[in-house]
Amino acid sequence: MDNLKYTFEVYANKEDILIARFKQLITGPEENAKQAELVVAELISIVRQSPGKKFNVLIDLMPLKEASYISDRTREIYIQAMKDEQLRKLAVIGESSAYREVLNFLIATIKGDSKIRWFTDVKKAIGWLKQDR
Repeated sequence: MDNLKYTFEVYANKEDILIARFKQLITGPEENAKQAELVVAELISIVRQSPGKKFNVLIDLMPLKEASYISDRTREIYIQAMKDEQLRKLAVIGESSAYREVLNFLIATIKGDSKIRWFTDVKKAIGWLKQDR
């Protein structure tokens, strides 16, 4: 499972947007959840370095193309993460309709419709994240 850290990257860009880019689809339920835990841990580690500051997040699923898989435990991990006070808005970019369905589920669960949006174009996603800063 140590190699899971190579299946994604998390960083802050020069505009302080946190980016989580997924490089490889993980389809085992346990590994999928572990990948989510690692991604969230890295995101939270970055935001905790700036107490009180709010961050926007871009989840980049484009490298996965149409491939998709998300376990029930993974959904729970992301739902809990989006409740963090330091995470402001979340833009997800991708091509998979299955991931879009999952995102709609997250939006309904979090009841933060204005906080989360799906995009197929990175420029539009970043533009939305930069609005109302």
